[in-house]
Amino acid sequence: MRKARTLFIAVAALILGVSFLIPTGEVHFIWEKLTLFSALFGFIGCLILIIGTKIFARRVVQRGEDYYE
Repeated sequence: MRKARTLFIAVAALILGVSFLIPTGEVHFIWEKLTLFSALFGFIGCLILIIGTKIFARRVVQRGEDYYE
């Protein structure tokens, strides 16, 4: 588990480091010029999906302990 975590952090750091070297290309909106915009946007989007799924599962999908009684 520790090796997997270390590998994940190393790959994430490598990807973020390379993002400083590669030009952004065609920019449609002003915030796309920010260096780490795509990484932060994806990270925040994943967090919203995870938190939203937990809330949905607890309130809608999960049944009470005495559901089958």
